[in-house]
Amino acid sequence: MFSWTDEAEQVIQAAVGDDLPVAYVCDAATVAAEYDRPGLAGYTSSFLDVLLERSLRAQSRWRGRGHASVIFRNRIKTDAFALGVAAHEAAHHLDVLAELGQPADAIGLPDGDLRALIAEPIPTGCAAVAEHGLEFTRAALHLAFRIQRLPGLGWFGPEFMCIAGSRYGLSSCFAYVDALGDERQERASEPITAILASQPPAAFAAVWESDAATLEGKA
Repeated sequence: MFSWTDEAEQVIQAAVGDDLPVAYVCDAATVAAEYDRPGLAGYTSSFLDVLLERSLRAQSRWRGRGHASVIFRNRIKTDAFALGVAAHEAAHHLDVLAELGQPADAIGLPDGDLRALIAEPIPTGCAAVAEHGLEFTRAALHLAFRIQRLPGLGWFGPEFMCIAGSRYGLSSCFAYVDALGDERQERASEPITAILASQPPAAFAAVWESDAATLEGKA
């Protein structure tokens, strides 16, 4: 039976390509209750695929290590926003891959109880902004553009991905789109991780620096 998670996986892999050769989008209803995180629409980690391997194998979905996210579809109004949350989580993974300079299947596991690490408190305030910073936002905007170019997805945009904006005390996602200029179009054939390894456009960095200064002044 084809589900929205199957479609979301296909969309994300088609948009991202070799950066994420394996992507798992898991509806929270299909995984163990221990992976619930109240208050979230979705989450990911660099080792979530390992934790979900048994569940994915039971569903005949395991294809090896890769990006994995858990999406709480029952907390999201529409499939469009559910796809946006899945894309948001994929952008986090692209940010991590670019920082580490490793493919998804080569990322090592941290020390300690992985389940306990998953259950750590949800970041708030400045910590939440730090996890949704300049490079995450840049990755998310490139991903949104590539999804929008796929057949039948011309309606999609960054507004479905919960990035930037008042949620984090930042300028709107469209202010960041404008500041990115033509980079998304001009570099559409490049891996997003390669783009993140390069300097961002000056106008884009300036918007982020202005937002960061404003937040620091309010702290």
